[in-house]
Amino acid sequence: MQYNQFLSRIRSDIQNRVGPDVRVSLHRTLKNNSHYLDGLTILPAGESISPTIYLNTYYQDFREGMPLDDIIRDILKLYEQFPRLQLASPEQFPDFEKARSHIAYRLINFASNRLFLSHCPHIPKLDLAVTFFLLIEACDPDKEMTISITWEHMKAWGISEQLLYETAARNTPLLYPCRCISLEQMIAELHVQETGGSGSPEPPLWENRSPLPMYVLTNQKRLNGAACILYDHVLEEFARQAGGDFFILPSSIHETILLPCRKTMETDVLNAMVREINDTEVSPPDWLSDHVYRYGAETGQITMD
Repeated sequence: MQYNQFLSRIRSDIQNRVGPDVRVSLHRTLKNNSHYLDGLTILPAGESISPTIYLNTYYQDFREGMPLDDIIRDILKLYEQFPRLQLASPEQFPDFEKARSHIAYRLINFASNRLFLSHCPHIPKLDLAVTFFLLIEACDPDKEMTISITWEHMKAWGISEQLLYETAARNTPLLYPCRCISLEQMIAELHVQETGGSGSPEPPLWENRSPLPMYVLTNQKRLNGAACILYDHVLEEFARQAGGDFFILPSSIHETILLPCRKTMETDVLNAMVREINDTEVSPPDWLSDHVYRYGAETGQITMD
């Protein structure tokens, strides 16, 4: 079965199961780095929003032998697990005060997202852009839903980009608390997750046991964790712990790697390392940048090296 046939079959089979009073539709969504995903929405009568369930990975599962009925059951289960949502479109929350506590920010690459950025308020940051979204609370913390904030929202709210940024800057560290641990500790935790073993106790915010001078900066959800470099005092505190300047390696939109500066380090070598990792380990939607940054302990500024 070809991909487009798969999409049509999924839509029609789910439509038959949920009945004529529910609208099932397919649509393409522009994601990070000009990457498109094919999504399906299941919209009951009287509601104006439903979570998008992306089908691209399901097609891969189908090609690897997963039965179509199992895929459909999984999609319907995902849909049923989402709560009915209250925040959706500008028309549904014209009052900025109702949306204020849900606003957060993320970091994406500027040049690779020009089309997306043309529809959204954003703040340039080096070769990156700070963009904004609404966090829709879900009953399951692993199934949160977000909605990108567009110029439509800004027009409805009548606020400036500066107020939007200030609001997100207050909220994001609370919604997505920062976590900085050694690369060694991060690898150990990932191993525990993959093998199904029991995890080690939660380490302190700054975990210094690793002999490797490399640390992973992300948030506790490991979602859009690269934005932690924007949090107040986080980089300043790491510089104090590291004893001076350090490099910021953009591992993905979900995390960065912090590397204390040493005299023997060459920026060209680090840039080459970042490019190689991006080419071989990072999926296109998660790519952030191929450039290494440097945090100056005395200036408190991030620069591109």
